[in-house]
Amino acid sequence: MFSVICSSPEVYEQVLSVLDGSIHYESTGIGNIKHKLEEAARVHASFLILDIDSGISEDIIAGVKKFRVARPGTRIILIAPGRAPGDSTINSLISKGVYDIVAPAVSADGEDPDISAALKKVLDSMPANYADAVRWDVAHDEEAPKVNKGPTVYLEKLVGTGHIVVGGARHGSGSTTLAIAVAEYLAGVCKKKVALIEMCRYPVLYSISGQLHKRVAPFLQINRFTLYLDEIKSPIEQVIGGKYDYIVMDMGALYEPELEAESREKLQLVKRHDYYSETTRADLVLFTLRDVPWSQYDLLPYLKNNTGIKNWTILTPAAKDTLADVKEAVGSKSVYQVPSIRNPFLRDAELDESLEEILSPILPQKTKNKISFWPFSK
Repeated sequence: MFSVICSSPEVYEQVLSVLDGSIHYESTGIGNIKHKLEEAARVHASFLILDIDSGISEDIIAGVKKFRVARPGTRIILIAPGRAPGDSTINSLISKGVYDIVAPAVSADGEDPDISAALKKVLDSMPANYADAVRWDVAHDEEAPKVNKGPTVYLEKLVGTGHIVVGGARHGSGSTTLAIAVAEYLAGVCKKKVALIEMCRYPVLYSISGQLHKRVAPFLQINRFTLYLDEIKSPIEQVIGGKYDYIVMDMGALYEPELEAESREKLQLVKRHDYYSETTRADLVLFTLRDVPWSQYDLLPYLKNNTGIKNWTILTPAAKDTLADVKEAVGSKSVYQVPSIRNPFLRDAELDESLEEILSPILPQKTKNKISFWPFSK
């Protein structure tokens, strides 16, 4: 029923004191947290209790991301004593659907915080949602220059469903073509049930929806989604949550010029997509660039406004020298040269090979050997 990963025997003893059920996997000590989470993912458990101090932040975030794909139904409870809103690790984990956070304060005299009482309270409560954890979710770009961001939108994470956002640097970058190709790959090659949603300013899927793969269901709303009323959950979850293995969202250009500006100087400002917050909830953000020698300049609004572009996966069919310019501009390793997509409805061996690599972080990993787990294993 429980998987437990703690940083020390002391923390483990506090956790153990309030658990009512069998422990299927346990590990204590600071070590290779990604490996521990991979081991825990091979074991069926209703709860994963994870100590935030069990490893370095980057490895915890990466490990939880893979764990969530392998075990979408497991409730993750994060133990984070002494942490406060604004903590970058917790902020990143929230985007992976971790909403149950146990963070007892550390006393002034240095005594160990009472984890057991706070943990018992969480275990006795219904699973938390994003509204419960929103105070921890501090935007990374608060110091960015002010732009017209549109309405603030808070979205519920779709636990158990892979969430892929496809966006473009500008109109005409090919996000719709890529979104269809990704949905077709997941449905046709991976045999998954996929929902393809159009949320871009210039919708085109409506006119071609009859050609979509039979396992790809288009949810096309010309007026977009009505978001977000505090008293209800996300309309996305109400319509398709739990029914699909993957959701692919075509969002089109994530930043666009503010066309209603009264002067040329103000035209330098850009308008953020109304549902830009989807990029912080997604398991994977695919970002397309045009096949032109100066495509790196399409990135300027994103770099200037301090978005999460360095964490996105950038795709372009541009030549290798342009690809090098893009990598230098972004400072990201997740930049791929992909073949031009002429018809996203047709299988293409070269494109499938690229998508297999690009989508690997959110596809379930096959395991061949069973592993025996000993208490307090490291």
